[in-house]
Amino acid sequence: MSATTNFSNFTLKIPVGTHVSFLPRALKAREAAAIGTTKSSKERVYGIVQSYSNEGNVLMACVHVANGDHSICKVKAGNLKKEREAEENTVPGVPAVAQDEDNSSNPLLSLGIDYESDTDESDNGEGLEEVLGEQGDVDWVDKRVTIDVRHTEPSYKNDAVFLPMDHIVDHVIPSINANAVVRCIEKWHPLTKAEYFLWIALWTYMAWLPCSDRGFYWRTKPTILVPSPYNFGQWMSRRRFDAILAAHTLEHPATIAAGVTSDPLVPIRGFVEVYNENLLNAMVPGRVLTIDETMNQWVGKVSRMPNVKKIISKPHPVGQEFKTVADASTNIIIRLDISEKNFQVKKFGDQGAVISTVLRLSEPWFATGRTILADSWFGSPSCAAVLHQYGLYSIMAMKKRSHWPRLVPRDLHMKLEGEPVGTSISLVSIVKDVPMSICILRDRKMQCLVSTCGRTTQGSEVTHVIKEGNRSRFATFYRPAVFDDYGAGKGAVDINNNNRDNMASYHDVMRTHSWEVRAFSFFLALAEANAYLAWRSFGPVEQRSITHFSFREQLCTDMINEYLYAVNIVEDDEEDVDSYRNNTRHDLESIGKGFLKDRTPYSRQWKCQICKKKTTLRCSCTPTKGLCKSNCYRLHLVGKQ
Repeated sequence: MSATTNFSNFTLKIPVGTHVSFLPRALKAREAAAIGTTKSSKERVYGIVQSYSNEGNVLMACVHVANGDHSICKVKAGNLKKEREAEENTVPGVPAVAQDEDNSSNPLLSLGIDYESDTDESDNGEGLEEVLGEQGDVDWVDKRVTIDVRHTEPSYKNDAVFLPMDHIVDHVIPSINANAVVRCIEKWHPLTKAEYFLWIALWTYMAWLPCSDRGFYWRTKPTILVPSPYNFGQWMSRRRFDAILAAHTLEHPATIAAGVTSDPLVPIRGFVEVYNENLLNAMVPGRVLTIDETMNQWVGKVSRMPNVKKIISKPHPVGQEFKTVADASTNIIIRLDISEKNFQVKKFGDQGAVISTVLRLSEPWFATGRTILADSWFGSPSCAAVLHQYGLYSIMAMKKRSHWPRLVPRDLHMKLEGEPVGTSISLVSIVKDVPMSICILRDRKMQCLVSTCGRTTQGSEVTHVIKEGNRSRFATFYRPAVFDDYGAGKGAVDINNNNRDNMASYHDVMRTHSWEVRAFSFFLALAEANAYLAWRSFGPVEQRSITHFSFREQLCTDMINEYLYAVNIVEDDEEDVDSYRNNTRHDLESIGKGFLKDRTPYSRQWKCQICKKKTTLRCSCTPTKGLCKSNCYRLHLVGKQ
């Protein structure tokens, strides 16, 4: 999605020809002098929007101002404020002077945020220079944010198909068939759509009722451990099931062979891109999005999985790490980004590892006014400022490790030393032309949030257990409202992860040495968890309280019934009947034995239909012609496909 498309919403809010105003600090010194003002002036400049352009992914507006020689100034679109034209105005192109005197004298109010002092006395605008400082400086001043300027209207679309079905049918299944030929899997016949989704349904059945031995599912007689046999053989043989598992791949083997040396993640990278596109079309999220990490756990040889990581604090510390974004209202994960070292070659890679990851995850929702919540791995004033430039608000946690993030006061952790539990401090400033606040709260330990939205005034009352030495006590206090906003949505990704791992899942039953299959089990588990959460939010009201166990039972039952309907399709549907009849089986089988006149048996041999050499085998599709076992069988399959 291009930057021009992402900023189209903003252009509609302030279209060309609209009367606007802005502060001189948004101009360059030369442009400010041309219109007879200075960058330090507090008087707003008025004009008319002439056009828009993108400069380095920043939306710039060309404004025709009425000061000086009616110059054309370039201003960041985020610094513009829409004004009304006075009826008595006789000078063309000159908008009316703003009627709100407070807004005209306070640049922070002009950007949509009101700041209230911690003291009861009003400063009448005094000390404003301390807040703004020189352009490029970051001076933090004690202030309270009293107005929340975010969009508040949620928007949902109940069209949730969380697996890219078209891509699976058009690309994944043909790739599996091609991989079976490359790997010379014996008695292979082409995999069909119905059979492939039956294969997934059987995995879902195993995740619903897990057994330590996979062979139990094909038993037909009851045992002490399994009194009611599953009898998977009524749907698919064990040999066929294992053959599909051995041939499974998400990318065509030729593509993997061509690119795996330069990019070890080639087997899954294309599927992740299609997976994201499908999630984008499946659901329109609400106004709050949560960014966090998700682990694709690995329990085998870690050296075989590319880009494997070990994070001790995670429930599954070893595996592939994905950065994910979820809708905070439904906890549905709606976008993935592979965590890898070579981030420079990916989109927004010049912004650094953290900011580029945040931008890639939030890119589809640029300029929509949504709010991004993130933990301390992502949180910094620089990241919040960049998100604001792309039309997104943010509330992010910050933590002092060896040092604080850039543009944060070095002595921030000293401000609450010795203060009682519940004490909070709010600091405001302009960072890279973006007004933002830092709010610190003395809780069990010091908590710190940087935000470009929300209020830092008194919020809800909370009661926490505070440890003091060997004793614990309850402490009740009011925390700032911005902490309520952060606490309400910060766990969206974790809730989704817990729904995926709170019972046996695909990665528990898909025990294999292939890391590509392990990755596929992660995508299946994520789609299943999303489907369950979507049912809890969008399903029939009387059925939204269904348990995850019952939901999974119904899911695998419906998938198996869908397969049974496909293979027993009614005869009058000629098109579908032909599509199933044309999937001829290709099994190598023995020609059989012949008998001499004295009834002595011997193995019959025919000429191979390809190499013309004698062979004792034939293909089930051509029972009157011989076929060799090795290369001729592969050529035969390719020709039939």
